[in-house]
Amino acid sequence: MARFLRLAGLAAGLAFSLPAPAEDKPNAEGWYTVDLKFVPCTGTRSKEGYEFLPVTTPHSLDAVKVSTSGQNQSLPIQNGDQGIKVTSLETSLEIDLNGDGRIDAKAKGKDSCIPARLIAKDGTPYDYMFRVTRVETGGSTIEWIFQRSCTMEGTFDKTRIRLVDDNSDGVYGQIGSDAIAIGNTEHAAPFGTLLNVNQKIYQVRSNSTGTRLELKPWEGQTGKIDATRQFAGQKLVWAVFKGADYWFDCAAGGKDTEIVVPVGRYRMEMGRVYHRPQGARIRTGSLPDVEVKAGEVARIEWGGPVKIAFSYNFEGRILKIAPDQLQAVGRGGEVYWRFEPEDLTPKVHIRNQATKKIVHRGNIVGGGKGGTYHPAWWVVRSEYSEQVKNEEGPFEVYLEEDQFTKLFPDFMIGDWK
Repeated sequence: MARFLRLAGLAAGLAFSLPAPAEDKPNAEGWYTVDLKFVPCTGTRSKEGYEFLPVTTPHSLDAVKVSTSGQNQSLPIQNGDQGIKVTSLETSLEIDLNGDGRIDAKAKGKDSCIPARLIAKDGTPYDYMFRVTRVETGGSTIEWIFQRSCTMEGTFDKTRIRLVDDNSDGVYGQIGSDAIAIGNTEHAAPFGTLLNVNQKIYQVRSNSTGTRLELKPWEGQTGKIDATRQFAGQKLVWAVFKGADYWFDCAAGGKDTEIVVPVGRYRMEMGRVYHRPQGARIRTGSLPDVEVKAGEVARIEWGGPVKIAFSYNFEGRILKIAPDQLQAVGRGGEVYWRFEPEDLTPKVHIRNQATKKIVHRGNIVGGGKGGTYHPAWWVVRSEYSEQVKNEEGPFEVYLEEDQFTKLFPDFMIGDWK
């Protein structure tokens, strides 16, 4: 028994003396190296973002159109000197991955995931995957669009890191064009020069193939952003704030809602609020910039009540409200858009300006055709046009949206105007 205890003690000593992972050993210049592995994304759209990647990214709604027809066209993906040649046919897209003139893959049906072995500018080969989507735009017209459908994944300080080629050009680590997700979040912020890992700020850089990430502790004054505590609404799952050439997702879960960031001025660029099955994205609108001072916490008051900001035109007795004349605006001035599971469909009330008598009721509904195709779910809102019958103006208009009380407790209303 004593011998067993001595051996156990020796084993414990050896365990403590084992070399630390490579990420825990900085080089002479103070940089930690994190190796990233290729992870293909072949699944269906994500459960909460209606997008293909396992994380929602800044460019999730963007797509690159290949062509409607023609021969010898190229995808704008880096691949040495060969490029990726494609030929658009009626029922398929023929793909020459290595530029040798032979067809290596075909995209058929609505969605196809195409694995590729790309060549970097320095000749280094690396794995990649893109998704091709077939779009019927009406009649016999066919369009093909593509997006990246993979991530590069690794671990630093016991934290999961995923790097995304967010502009789908085959090159990783481009400032503001690519994206990075820290932890087990479902949202990625734009890739910048700094990032927050476990409330510590690091300089960061990536090689072009996405196989290596380097981090170095950043030395500078910091403060905090609290975007969650005073957000009036349901779960704030994404809130990206931009500093100089870096971005931080400040939507914090748990009790600690204060996110460490470098001192400076920040602008909220994108966000998302969600409460199953309803959700909405957030953009800046007129939300003021946030000033972060050393050792202090900048808190943001935003969220509900959300108001319907709108304008309209009367042509005689015909009311017209164009899609760009309608917005959902939060108390901080931020704008909510791309609502789920369907777009805003506010009720329209029209009354006589003098007598205040209601003379018409209707609804703005989703629908319409045309516009740029997004591979993610989207809705095109039609122009609202209704005629007031048997009444003479001038008229006043009021809008009310009562379908999104899971996101915000009160109805969204617009003033009589």
